[in-house]
Amino acid sequence: RKETAAYLYELAAQSAAKKLDTRGFIKEFKTYLPLVIKAEELTGPAASKIFLGGLPEDVRRQVNLSMNIDPRVRSTFNKVELIIAESERIVIGNENMALFSLDSYKGSALDRIVNRTVSKRNEAIADEKPGLAKP
Repeated sequence: RKETAAYLYELAAQSAAKKLDTRGFIKEFKTYLPLVIKAEELTGPAASKIFLGGLPEDVRRQVNLSMNIDPRVRSTFNKVELIIAESERIVIGNENMALFSLDSYKGSALDRIVNRTVSKRNEAIADEKPGLAKP
């Protein structure tokens, strides 16, 4: 049954073992968490610890830094929804940054756009005045 805490533990274990992608883990966890809490299977702090355990180390570190999570303070872990939302924001941000990071083979996405624009401009100039085209 997916409405049990055991299912959330299993999701976290699969994510930690990289058998489940981070976005899929967050989506699934977010979907079933209210059902598990409604069934009184899990408290907020326990849910937070399970969730954080399923995140990749770099994302977990970013969440800890941005939310200033202190494992000794129980009230922080009651904010499961905030922790999940922050994780989602970080994962999406990381994916977007990866699009613009330099890639040794292709260059960044921004570079490709600029180069395409420049080459189109050069072609247009060459069509108009063949002697003025840039080499």
